Amino acid sequence: MQSSRPIQIGFAPFGQRFTFWAIATQAVKDLAAEKNVALTTMPVNDNTSITTILERFIQQGVDAAIVMPAFDSEEFVQLVRRALAHNIRIIALDSAVSNRLQTYHVRPDNSKGAMLSAEYLIGRLGGRGNLVHLPGNSTSHSAIVRAQAVHDVVARHPEVKIVFEANGDWSRESGARLMREALAKHPDVHGVICGNDHMALGTIDAIAAAGCSDKILTLGFDAQSEALRAIRSGAMAATVWQDPAHMGRVALEIALQLLTDTTVPRETITGVTLVTAENLMDVTMQTIDLLPAVLNDLVVSTEAQQRLQQEIIAAQESIIRELSSPIIPITDEILVMPLIGTIDSARSQQIMEAMLAAISRSGAQALILDITGVAVIDTNIANYLLQAARAVQLLGAQVLLVGISPEIAQTIVQLGIDLGSVRTQSTLQAGLEYTLKHLVRGQKPRK
Repeated sequence: MQSSRPIQIGFAPFGQRFTFWAIATQAVKDLAAEKNVALTTMPVNDNTSITTILERFIQQGVDAAIVMPAFDSEEFVQLVRRALAHNIRIIALDSAVSNRLQTYHVRPDNSKGAMLSAEYLIGRLGGRGNLVHLPGNSTSHSAIVRAQAVHDVVARHPEVKIVFEANGDWSRESGARLMREALAKHPDVHGVICGNDHMALGTIDAIAAAGCSDKILTLGFDAQSEALRAIRSGAMAATVWQDPAHMGRVALEIALQLLTDTTVPRETITGVTLVTAENLMDVTMQTIDLLPAVLNDLVVSTEAQQRLQQEIIAAQESIIRELSSPIIPITDEILVMPLIGTIDSARSQQIMEAMLAAISRSGAQALILDITGVAVIDTNIANYLLQAARAVQLLGAQVLLVGISPEIAQTIVQLGIDLGSVRTQSTLQAGLEYTLKHLVRGQKPRK
C-alpha cells in the first residue's frame, strides 16, 4: 500500500490488570514496531470506555482499529457504523461486534475451551457430583458462549448437577462473594467452573476460608500467571490457555491485510489448550519471553496513567469551580450569578472569589445573586451571602438578591437574619427590571 504517511492503527485492549490483555498488548506492540506501523494504544478501564476510545480513533482518522467490543451497547454499534463510514476497518479481539456490520473478529474457540474444562472436571469427579457455575458478565459474548458450552457438557451427564449458578463481573472479589453464597446454600459442592481465572482465584479464597480446599476442584479460564501458580500448588485443578500473544498478532496482521485485500474472512478462530499440572511447564515456557517487556510496559503505563490522572483531577476541579459559581453577563454593567445546591464554607469562598474577580474584570455596576436553586438557607449560608455582598460593595458595585421563596423568607425571619444591607427581589426577572431602572440606567440587555 503506497502512502505518504505510516499506517495508523488504533488498539483498545481491556485493562492491563488482566495478564491476558497485557500479553496480547505487548505482542501487538512488538509486531507493530516490526512492521513500522504507527500504533495508538488506549486501554479500556473504569475511567475510559470503549465508546470514548473509538470516538478518539475516528477523530484521529486511523486506518484500522483493533477493539475490545461493548457487545451489548447500541451506542458502540453506532460508533462502529460511523467508523466504517470513515473507511476505518474494525477488528474485534476476543469477542464480536455485531453481525449487522462489516467487521472482523479474532477470538479463541471459547466453546471448545469451556467444553474441555467441563469434561475434565466431570472426569475428575467420576461422572457424578454437584457443581457451581460462575460465568462472567452476562452481557459478554465470551461469557455467553462459554456458559452454553458448560451446560451442553453437563446435559450429557445425568449424575452431574449444577446446584448454583450466578454471573460474576470477572473480578476476584465477585468470585469470592458468589462462592461464599454458594457454599452457604449448598455445602456439598464437588467442583466449580469459573468464567475466568480472576473469579476462580476468588473462589479458591472462599473455599479455603470455609476449610474445603481438599474437597472442591476449581477450574478457571485464561491461564493467567497466578492461576498457573495455583495449578502448580494444587489449589486449582485446571484453566484454559488462549495464547493471547498469538491472538494479538493475528488481529494486527488482519488489520494490515484489510488495507489492501477485501477477501479476508470475517471470523478467525484461534486454538485453545486445557492447562493442567501435566502440561503446565509447556504452556508457561511459551509466554515467558514476553514477560520482561510486559512488566516494563506496565511500569511505564502506570507512571503515565498517574500523570494523566493528576491532569484529569486538576481539570475536573477547575470545571467544578466554574460550574459551581458561574457568572453570566446580562449587559456590560450587569452580571448574574445563579446558585444551585448546597453552600458550605469552601464553596462560599469560591463564590466570593468568583464574584470579586468578575466585578474587577468587567467593571460591572451590579451583580444579581439568584438563589432560586438553593433549597436550604441557614444562618451560616446567610452570613456567607452577606459577606460576599459586602465585599462586592467595597469594589463599588451593588448586589441584588433574588429567588427567595416563601419558605426561605420564613426561615430567614425565624432565624432573625438581617438582610437589610442587601436589596432583594422575588424573581430574576423582577431583579433585572429593578436593576435596569434604579441601578444602571440606560443599559439594555445583550442580544
